[in-house]
Order: sequence, then C-alpha cells, then structure tokens
Amino acid sequence: MAFKLPGLKFFSGTNAKSRVFVLLASFVGVAVLIYVSMRLLTGGAAPTGPSRVAGAPTGLQSIPGSKQLSPEYYRTLEQANAQAVRQAQISGGSAVPTLINTPAPQEAPSQNCTILCPNEDNANVADDINALVKAGKLSQKDADHLLDLAKKKCVSC
Repeated sequence: MAFKLPGLKFFSGTNAKSRVFVLLASFVGVAVLIYVSMRLLTGGAAPTGPSRVAGAPTGLQSIPGSKQLSPEYYRTLEQANAQAVRQAQISGGSAVPTLINTPAPQEAPSQNCTILCPNEDNANVADDINALVKAGKLSQKDADHLLDLAKKKCVSC
C-alpha cells in the first residue's frame, strides 16, 4: 500500500517507487547536512603541543658565513652557490645560497666586479623612474614629482 502525502503536491503525480526514492534521498541529504554542520561548528582535534627548535651542535667549529672565512673556504662557498644556481636553472627549481659576510677588503679574493652601484657621483634615478613609467608601475604624475625631488636632492622629503 502506497501512502500519499496530500500536503505536498509534488508527490501527487509520482508513483510509490519515486516517492520512496525521494524520501530516502532527502533523509540522506539531511543526515549529511547535520554531519557537515557538526564538523564545522564543533572544534577540530586538540591543538598540538609547543614546538621546539634544536640548538647548534656542541662541537661546532665554524659557522657558515661567519667573519672568519679563509680565502679557500670563501671560494668554495662561492662555487657551491654558483653550482646550486646552475642546478636550479636547469631543473626549474630554486636555490638558496649560503649567506656570507663580506670579508674586509684585504681578505677579499680578487674578483671582477661587474656591478656599478649608484652613489652620489653616479646616481641616475631618472632612468629607473622612466622605466617604471614605461612598465606601467608608476604614474606620470608621481614620476614627475620624484624627478623634481631627485633634482633638488631632497633626502628627508
């Protein structure tokens, strides 16, 4: 015997199998809704305990990147950093170099420096500002203001 739900007109044109299927599907839907809401409203698992950071080993003789670098160690670190960069470029990954404190000028190994760092004698910010404007990263109004400040050599503005 199929029972009829007179209050719901949706069921009036369906047969008994369809009504049973719809009722079971709605029961499962309500059960899933209750489960999901309970998972969201109740807290998750208890928080984990505090974390700890290990200290340096007791017999550590040298610290990578420290000020007491021998020229051989400095060259070896530079070569290892360059090798890591080449490997990262080949594999498409990334490389993090070993940090090295710049040795004093008398300790520095002889290298060809190809970077010209700006100082008061050769500072040319106009090219940099114009490049930012061309790239669309800086508005022309802001660029004009920055160029005026650079001409005035306004440091504290």
